[in-house]
Amino acid sequence: MIVEAAAAIGAGVAARSLLLMAFGIDSAIELSSALIVFRRLQIEKLTLNLEDASATEHKTARIAGCLLLPLTFQRSIVISAVSARRLRWKFLRVNPNHRNQC
Repeated sequence: MIVEAAAAIGAGVAARSLLLMAFGIDSAIELSSALIVFRRLQIEKLTLNLEDASATEHKTARIAGCLLLPLTFQRSIVISAVSARRLRWKFLRVNPNHRNQC
């Protein structure tokens, strides 16, 4: 997953592709969430006290929920950018395959 995220972000920057960079950022956020949940399971496995396990689960749920915010913002930015680009193509009759040299 690390390789996937790095490769997608690198390829997106090289190709100037917003969607490819968004895919890489999405992979990085998913990886962070997976690591948080894995840590929670490891702590729960080693903890015999139910209160400690409950506190760890609560903290993990809060962190995982906070990771959804950047994912939501990232997706809304990508959707807005792609929609704006398509509207520009449609109404200004700009060729999407032609890159401006400015």
